[in-house]
Order: sequence, then structure tokens, then C-alpha cells
Amino acid sequence: MTLKHSQNGLQLADFVDVDWGCDLDKRKSIIKMIFKLNDNMISYSRKLQPTIALSTKEMEYQSLVDGVK
Repeated sequence: MTLKHSQNGLQLADFVDVDWGCDLDKRKSIIKMIFKLNDNMISYSRKLQPTIALSTKEMEYQSLVDGVK
């Protein structure tokens, strides 16, 4: 999923990818987020989601909310 915001010639983009249920021990998902300002990567994050999602769509919504925060 991608979110984009432009203002004053600057474009901030948030790219989110989720591996649903890939932690086999805890059954939790891993979220990867990349933030770019114009064409430059300014932040990368990879973390285990604190909750267990029942579907891939639910996990995508949860990760998108985390990215917006």
C-alpha cells in the first residue's frame, strides 16, 4: 500500500508491505515500511505486529494505520 502527500514542491510517500502470519511461533505478521521524501529514502522500518490479524486485509489496514502514525 502507498500513501502520498505533496506540499510546497515536496512529496512524502509511505510504502507498506506485510507478510501475514509469517512468524510461525507467534502467528504474527511482519510489517515493512519505507518513507521517501521526493526520490530519497529517509526511513526504513521492519517490525513484528503487536496483534494477531484474522486476514491479510485486516493486517494491511493495521499496517497502514501504523505507517500514518
